[in-house]
Amino acid sequence: MKTIERKGKSEFAVVTDFAKEFDIPRTKLKYEVIDQGSKGFFNLFGAKPVRIKFFLEDNFQGLKSFVSELLGKMKIETELIQIKNEKDGIKVIITAPEFKGFLIGKDGKMLDSIQHLLNRYMKKHDEQSPTVNLDVDNYRQKKVEKLLSRVSYISDRVRSSGKSFTMDPLIAQDRKLIHQFIEQQQDLRTLTVGKGAKKRIVIMKDQPNHSGRERTNFSDNRSYYRQKKTAGRGNKKIHQNEKE
Repeated sequence: MKTIERKGKSEFAVVTDFAKEFDIPRTKLKYEVIDQGSKGFFNLFGAKPVRIKFFLEDNFQGLKSFVSELLGKMKIETELIQIKNEKDGIKVIITAPEFKGFLIGKDGKMLDSIQHLLNRYMKKHDEQSPTVNLDVDNYRQKKVEKLLSRVSYISDRVRSSGKSFTMDPLIAQDRKLIHQFIEQQQDLRTLTVGKGAKKRIVIMKDQPNHSGRERTNFSDNRSYYRQKKTAGRGNKKIHQNEKE
């Protein structure tokens, strides 16, 4: 638990300002009045400010309390809320068997929305706070495993057929996972085509004369077609659509 000291003309003014600064209800603030201060001679000379020490929960405990309060307002009953410190940020895992479908939402959109709120909360209290990654009943982990399993299958197809394969549009997080996976394959490489939410990943065999493993991003179709034209016959199947 960290402490912050503030000064002001009165206890009420200091506590009110602190509550606004940290967006915490006055009733939930923990503080100690260090010095009551004094008004001085005729309220003009020798006045001393009120000094108050506030006690704030550390990031993990504060985040856990926020998650618990948020879910309580949503009438969600949970079995467990876990907070873990990982390499890529803070991981929050919610176990709520009866409400997991609601918390995840269609295509994980509700999960993403709640995660956005958690990140806003953390950044408001600490601008240097690491990213919060939210998961419910290991939904994201299972999704990653399913995605990489499919990419592994596609990779085998590309190797055996020699034909490039273009995947359906993917979010940035999923594209990053695929790029990282393919970087581990010595005979394959990836490139990104399209713009914005329409970005797709192309998986292809790495040409023997291709120096260095690289990812190529094409900002528009014209630059992509120029690349296709100069690449020769080997990339003619670049527009093959992914089939389930």
